[in-house]
Amino acid sequence: MMKKIFAIALLLVCLTNKITSQSLGCLSPTLVFSDPSQAGNPVISSTINCDFSGYIRIRSSPVFNGALTQGNTPCIRIETSLTNGNSNTNNSMVLFEGSTSTGTICSTCPVSIPNNSLFTLYWPGLTPSQSHSIALCHNTATTNLTYTVYSCYSNVILNSGTWSNAGPSGCQTLTIPANTAIGSASYVVSPAVPPAAIVQDFGAGYITLDPWQMTPGLYTITYNFNSQNGCTATATRTLLIANPYITGNTNFTAPANLCPYSGCVNLVGSITGYTGAYAFPSFSGTGVASNTFCPSSSGPGTFPVTLQVGPTAVCGKTITNNVTVNPLPGAASTSASLTCSNPFTTTLTGSGGVSYNWTGPSIVSGGNSSNVVVGATGNYSVVVTSAGGCTAQAVGSVGQNTTAPNVSPNSVSNIITCANPQATVSVAPASGVTYAWSGPGISGSSTGAAITATAGGNYNVVATNTANGCSTNSTIINAAQNTTITNT
Repeated sequence: MMKKIFAIALLLVCLTNKITSQSLGCLSPTLVFSDPSQAGNPVISSTINCDFSGYIRIRSSPVFNGALTQGNTPCIRIETSLTNGNSNTNNSMVLFEGSTSTGTICSTCPVSIPNNSLFTLYWPGLTPSQSHSIALCHNTATTNLTYTVYSCYSNVILNSGTWSNAGPSGCQTLTIPANTAIGSASYVVSPAVPPAAIVQDFGAGYITLDPWQMTPGLYTITYNFNSQNGCTATATRTLLIANPYITGNTNFTAPANLCPYSGCVNLVGSITGYTGAYAFPSFSGTGVASNTFCPSSSGPGTFPVTLQVGPTAVCGKTITNNVTVNPLPGAASTSASLTCSNPFTTTLTGSGGVSYNWTGPSIVSGGNSSNVVVGATGNYSVVVTSAGGCTAQAVGSVGQNTTAPNVSPNSVSNIITCANPQATVSVAPASGVTYAWSGPGISGSSTGAAITATAGGNYNVVATNTANGCSTNSTIINAAQNTTITNT
């Protein structure tokens, strides 16, 4: 909700037939509370709820006494003399604070003014830190006037000159620099409030506060005025900011069983016993949007979510619960192959969760366990569920591995003779292959890539791939023998 501030109207006081220049003394004021967000700036009580829809303006009242001899806000006065025929009908003044007009004064005073009199105008409630300028205008040529500008509280001349009425129409501007001594005003709020609670404080005799930003409690407001010419005035009043939300009951149940892929869930608060104007819930925290919690925004983890009743955190009541988004399981699956050793079935293993569900071309058994037995090649999907109820999918593939080892070349080291009764029979060795030899005469091991033959004849070797159990059978190697004895 946006609050609108109506501009405060500067109080203009006109005193006529004043023969001599007179500065004001200091007037002890009363502090008045009003609401500048409402037309007419109506007066309000000194006890309000913190969810009050308007603002609190604190101002001194009255700014002048009835005799116009005392005041209590920063103020400028202007005196003119030798009035002329334009003073009631065609002359006007405009006071600017900085570049902002405070309004035009037409028909300078409401009564007929003799040509030999003085008249004085007072502008209270000004901001000393701003520069001020006065536009003096006329619409008809007539006799000139003179003007003199003072602080309302001093007879020290700030600016003076001739108000020219010589031409048919025109304006001239006189200027009073910023920080000229026209009186100083300040407010002290105790205990101190955060900067966001102070909407306006220009040193002009009033301050505007936002109760939404003020911690409920009792505040003392003190106004201090210094004329900068020897007198001071002070006023104090208390302001009670009440919290209508502290007596109610607020709670909400954090949504459960959430996963990162879950849809947004509504956050519902339990709210009873409130009398404030803003007794509706609002939620805030990581993953919260428009009173819903979205796991896709937060990601996995534990997140504090706060329910607030009232317009702001300081003007309301809050409760915080943790919302947990469970992580996805680290789903994984092994892959396998149908081989010569296991030509009909093989096993895939899933991991990362507490339960599993397999699908694929041929589930033989174990479709709802971590280890599944399958009977055909292809891709097998497993849905893995974590202890928190979140699921993730993994894929394992089953291929076919029936490639037998290639055994070549073969060799025989020599002919078996009486002089060399043994020969080495061998094939080229290969990694991951075992060998089984048979033949007429084998000395020693028969399981390597080479054997020692002691008799001529055919030697067979069966080479087996240890990875898949596939074999290459009966590579025949002929070992020659020459052991004939020659008679001489």
